[in-house]
Amino acid sequence: FIAYTVEKLEEILMYSGGRMLVLFTSFDSMNQVAAKFQQYCSERGYNMLVQFPGCDREKIIHQLKTDPRTIVLGCSSFWTGVDVPGDALTTLVIAKLPFPQQNEPLIQAQLELIEKANRNSFVDYMFPKMMIKLKQGFGRLNRSVKCQGAIIILDSRMRTKRYGKTVIKSLPKCKYTEKLEDIVHILPI
Repeated sequence: FIAYTVEKLEEILMYSGGRMLVLFTSFDSMNQVAAKFQQYCSERGYNMLVQFPGCDREKIIHQLKTDPRTIVLGCSSFWTGVDVPGDALTTLVIAKLPFPQQNEPLIQAQLELIEKANRNSFVDYMFPKMMIKLKQGFGRLNRSVKCQGAIIILDSRMRTKRYGKTVIKSLPKCKYTEKLEDIVHILPI
């Protein structure tokens, strides 16, 4: 996953030229990608900013708004409440579908209760929670009719799982493609 994500981010960056927000579901994955992606960005004059616990999120967002050669890697709080209007943000990359972390005790307890009630915890809890968060993440770029850009979901489950089509139908109406090079027709100049 880490090598694949870095490879795809390098490819996406060739098309986008920056102005990119990459959303992760775990700090560990994000930091591993950042460590491997940093040199590529530095060598090409891009400013890569990575969220860390206690960071000044507004300062990071300000950098994204003012420097078009910025790439932000974010987790947790970057899925919501980030407003970058206009063309300061043109590429949103979602590394993985944001399913709840099953190893968290509260989530484990909720899943157990659902299963004890003879219900399907994936259908009744995991999938709906993921969709809410995905729509929130999707909204980082889809802020108004003036916003134009590409949203790329790298998670292979979009193609390999039956629920992939349901995910696409549930998102705001826009053009969909599986070819990364198609983003040249979407991104503003």
